[in-house]
Amino acid sequence: MKEIEEIQNIIKNDTIFLCDLDGTLIDTDETNFLSYQEAVKKVKNIDLKLLYKSNKRFTQEQLYQLIPSLTEYEFSKIVKIKKAVYVKYLDKTKVNIKTFEAIEQFSNTHKLILVTNSSKNRAI
Repeated sequence: MKEIEEIQNIIKNDTIFLCDLDGTLIDTDETNFLSYQEAVKKVKNIDLKLLYKSNKRFTQEQLYQLIPSLTEYEFSKIVKIKKAVYVKYLDKTKVNIKTFEAIEQFSNTHKLILVTNSSKNRAI
């Protein structure tokens, strides 16, 4: 692969790889959206899929944009439910093959540190 060859030209023996899990090594966008969709359905009885038609990651900030009548209580309830049901949709995550292959190429000779902003439970 051309990408790996280009990377090999700039990698030194003491290079340390930092790799973000959520969104870089693992594509969790669908899992994230499905979790929000279920939570919104439970709290507001609204099908989020009908409101949200983007191919970008769905975020908390978008809840108020899509549902202007959302109260702070409902918002916090949606976020809590989303976190609780997230595990149900883990089968929708996908490994980013190009990132994985690059990591695999150097895993025996270099230090790799996986990083994430997600909670410890979600990362595990």
